[in-house]
Formats: sequence, structure tokens, C-alpha cells
Amino acid sequence: MSLLLIILIWAVSGPIFGFSNTWQLIINTATTVLTFLMVFIIQNTINRDSLAMHLKLDELIRATDEARNRMIGSEKLSETVLDELERGEKKFLIDFSQTGYIDSSGLGVLVSLSKKIREQGGELRLANLNDDLKTLFELTKLDTLFQIADTRERALESF
Repeated sequence: MSLLLIILIWAVSGPIFGFSNTWQLIINTATTVLTFLMVFIIQNTINRDSLAMHLKLDELIRATDEARNRMIGSEKLSETVLDELERGEKKFLIDFSQTGYIDSSGLGVLVSLSKKIREQGGELRLANLNDDLKTLFELTKLDTLFQIADTRERALESF
């Protein structure tokens, strides 16, 4: 409301100051500063929304009925895959038979690895996801990004 009042005062004062350059410079400077501040406010809101989404996703993952406390070793997985990729390996299979839980950072690592593997002309398959992990991949729409097989053998056949 106060911004509307300021703009009204500025517009009414135009004829008083003869629509001078100083008069125009005042509104130009004010709008530039306000635009700059709005960018910061919008970025802050986006950052908070992103953090809230990650927290909700982590909570959803933790809320699964049979989730075990074993987490995917994302750092070790990432290092191993990148090392093999450098050695020229093009086909990758990640077996989730011993994994009961993946948090949002683990999912992020999988997405990042998938992108790097595809950029190098390789292929990635996932196998043996339990029901909770399958649900997680479906809810996050990651089942459309990854080729997921019920067994290791079926995953290997799909290469």
C-alpha cells in the first residue's frame, strides 16, 4: 500500500518538477533497488521450498514400514562407478538386495551417476529393489529415469 502511495506522490510531483531528469532518476533508481530486493526474496523462498521438499522426502523414506537403517553407501558407490567409467566400463548394474533405505542425497547420487554414465555412452540398470524402494522410485518418478529389473539376471539380460 505504501508503494502505491509513493508512486502516486512521484506521479503528482512530476509537473511540479517539470518532469526533470532528476525526477525520472528517482523512480528509476527506486524501481531498480526494489527489483534487486525482490530477486533476493524470491531466491530465499525457492531455497526454503527446496529444503522443505528434501525434508519431506527424507521423512517419507523413513516412514516406510520395513525400512532398515542400512543406507546406500553413496560416496563409495559414486567412487566405484566413476573409477570403472574411467577404465572404459560401459554397463553398470546396481543390486539393491542388501539396501533397505535410501535418503534424498542417495537418490541424488543415483541421478548424477546415471547422467554421467549416459554422457559416456554407458548404460545403468537397477535390480532387486524391495517394495518400499519401488514405491519410493514411483513416487519420485525416478522409475521413468532408471531401467529397473526384478532380478539381477533380468537386468543383465536387458543390456
